[in-house]
Amino acid sequence: MIAVLMTMASIAGAMAQDAEQEPQPKLDYKGEPFSYIPQFGFTLRTRAAYSMEARGFQFSVLNTRVSMRGMAASFLSYRAEVDLYNQGKFGVSDVFLRGHIGQQLFVTVGRHRDPFGIDVTASPATQTFANRSFGADCMSDLRDIGISATYQPAAVPLIAEVGVYNGSGDALAWHGSPLAAARLGFKFQEVNVSASFRTYSPDSLRMNFFDAGFSWSHDRFFAEAEYIYQHYARNAHKAAHGVNVMATYTLPIQSRVLSALTFGARFDYMSDHSTGYRDIGLKLITDNPQRSRLTLGLAALRFDKVNARLRLDYEKYFGTRGLKLPDKEGDNILLELVVYM
Repeated sequence: MIAVLMTMASIAGAMAQDAEQEPQPKLDYKGEPFSYIPQFGFTLRTRAAYSMEARGFQFSVLNTRVSMRGMAASFLSYRAEVDLYNQGKFGVSDVFLRGHIGQQLFVTVGRHRDPFGIDVTASPATQTFANRSFGADCMSDLRDIGISATYQPAAVPLIAEVGVYNGSGDALAWHGSPLAAARLGFKFQEVNVSASFRTYSPDSLRMNFFDAGFSWSHDRFFAEAEYIYQHYARNAHKAAHGVNVMATYTLPIQSRVLSALTFGARFDYMSDHSTGYRDIGLKLITDNPQRSRLTLGLAALRFDKVNARLRLDYEKYFGTRGLKLPDKEGDNILLELVVYM
């Protein structure tokens, strides 16, 4: 018996010694196994629309995005995303490196969206309605080359972001006035609140933006509200206001084909808005006229293990009689299919 015990002890010791000699797997900043193998993704977004004003149909491909992301080192991640076909155009969405200092702080360098607004942060695959709000499209959506930092303390449900960018889009020419933006968000149980600020001068006139956001989520219900204020220096243009209020109800479905149905309603509004560029007479013009819209939507999620959304929206515009609206706007019925990975 003693001999058996001694034999078992020697075997256990040898196994422990072998385990100590085996190389331990390399871990990333999250403490997870590190790998150089990149991950690939795509988003294909197509649409069929019927215009009640033009009384005509239109078919379009809105996004054909491909992306690659991964780890260049245990503390350094990267992402590259291009839109091969965005309504007939090729474009670069994101190209950046992100350094992680622990799990609470990371710094991003490259082309990415500035930290401003909330509705604009939804991707084409995850946004609730086929079209984003006026504020997200005209007042929030800015990507540029720059550097930003994000901090999320472990003990407090808080997120703080700040960034500095070229301020002139993707132009590589010298630009005397950079864009600066910051956002602060706080989550308490089912409620999220945020405030953000941006200032920049795309032409020669400074514009200051203020954003306040609120969202509430409970069981199958979700509600969100956002207000954006845009001020033009020297009163070169009347201040612009953007409002977005929406609510959804998601009904889970136990089916091999569908995972859920989402019913939604949204009201959004924007007053006369200028992008900040001057005309020949060196004056700001109203690029986007005042308008408001009611959207009613139905979305079917996931088809038999395929990540997909089928959206059916009805858009009703108010107060636009006699106005020249941007292309594709007006009373519409939209049917949109998004497949993504």
